[in-house]
Amino acid sequence: MWGIEGDFNGTDISRDFIVPPGGGPLGLFLPGDRFSISNDWQASIRGRLGWAFDRFQLYATGGIAWANFNVEVALVPTLFGPGVIASRDKTLQGWTVGGGFEWAFYPSWSLGLEYRFSQYDGDENSFNRLVAPGTLLRFASNADLETHELTARVNYRFNLFGWQ
Repeated sequence: MWGIEGDFNGTDISRDFIVPPGGGPLGLFLPGDRFSISNDWQASIRGRLGWAFDRFQLYATGGIAWANFNVEVALVPTLFGPGVIASRDKTLQGWTVGGGFEWAFYPSWSLGLEYRFSQYDGDENSFNRLVAPGTLLRFASNADLETHELTARVNYRFNLFGWQ
């Protein structure tokens, strides 16, 4: 059996880092500087290829995926300049692959379990900090997003055209 399916999922994935007292690496960051990344949603369109055995189906799936990616930086003010607050919201594209099984427990109804791995393009951001009069310190952040997803599902199949 084969088919095409898509999904849209809300997520709550985030990482925060606040530079502790004593400063950051090489003195580039000051205590209180804050860095945050988050992912609020993911979506995909996938092909699906399966093997049916009576009321049980085992399948593989794979396709293209998208994810929202938000980066925020809040740098504390220095003697030489104001603080910096910057954010960037971007949609990353990537790929996803996985597999699962379904059990048809009633005509048109099934229960299933699916695992998927998704990997998205990396995101790069550059920021500047005034460290002395006339001197800007430029630094960049790189972030990669990979997810492992386990989904339990209840499906209902609409048979609009009378296909079996």
